[in-house]
Amino acid sequence: MDEKMEKLSIDLSNIQELFQEPEFNPFDPNSRCESGVADLFNQTQELSQKEPVQIMINLEDGFEESDLVEKTMDAMKRYCEVQIAKSEREIREIRHQGLRDLGWAMLFALIMILGSFLIYQLTFLPEVVIYLLSTGAGIIAWVMLWPPLDSILYEWSPYRQTKRRYRQLQTAKIVINSKDV
Repeated sequence: MDEKMEKLSIDLSNIQELFQEPEFNPFDPNSRCESGVADLFNQTQELSQKEPVQIMINLEDGFEESDLVEKTMDAMKRYCEVQIAKSEREIREIRHQGLRDLGWAMLFALIMILGSFLIYQLTFLPEVVIYLLSTGAGIIAWVMLWPPLDSILYEWSPYRQTKRRYRQLQTAKIVINSKDV
């Protein structure tokens, strides 16, 4: 299984940089500008979501605690659970907003379609005007329906991808090495 395991590697000054955003120093070429987890998340964008992940953490300061790997794995699981829950809330809110907007959009679209039908009944107008008005009403109906349909069908997809990436990190095997060894 190790040969199919995707490997991620990250160099940190200390283990706290895994979750905390460090102070960025633009004059230091080794200075980080984002937390280690954010860096790992970005690295997962290039990986298959189906393969398990191994995270190699290289610490400059070394480490004293014998159970640091277990503590780090527990912390990573808790952090990922929070991020997954955030993504699930976003998905629910997007879908809820889309369904709420769809009700109003359908009402206005029906009014526009009814208006289009009534325009065809106006025999005293030239055919070109009737055609333009009825076609315009149909186009306006579709334009009104598109944003809520987009929300319901597509807008939540990036949050689903985020959930999958955090699940991949949540189940990752973590190995911690000291650079000074």
